[in-house]
Amino acid sequence: MQLNIFVPKANYTFSAEVESLPTESLEYVIKYGATQAVVDTTAGIKRSDFTTDEEFHEAALVKAQKRWDQITSGNVPGSRVADPQAAERREFMKLMRETGASADDLKAALQLVREQKQAEAA
Repeated sequence: MQLNIFVPKANYTFSAEVESLPTESLEYVIKYGATQAVVDTTAGIKRSDFTTDEEFHEAALVKAQKRWDQITSGNVPGSRVADPQAAERREFMKLMRETGASADDLKAALQLVREQKQAEAA
């Protein structure tokens, strides 16, 4: 995989093959990038907009959690999971974690949704 980093002010692109980078560099870039991607989602949240610290922290957590879920599922901004079935499986697993529902419960609900979509399309 090719890593290209464009620096607008320099009008220059740095390029490297990811496979050729030292492990330490890869770890740094991944950790830094993931941290920035998650933390940046909270930039628009202002403490003054909330009555309590708890409300402020909860609002920030909701934004950060959404981005974390995108990162861990492959549904990141600017790209899509190429395999729709893989995306569906990831979403299914996320629902199981979030709701505590069993796989059988979610499969039954998914089947109902599919049947409803088919009926609407007919």
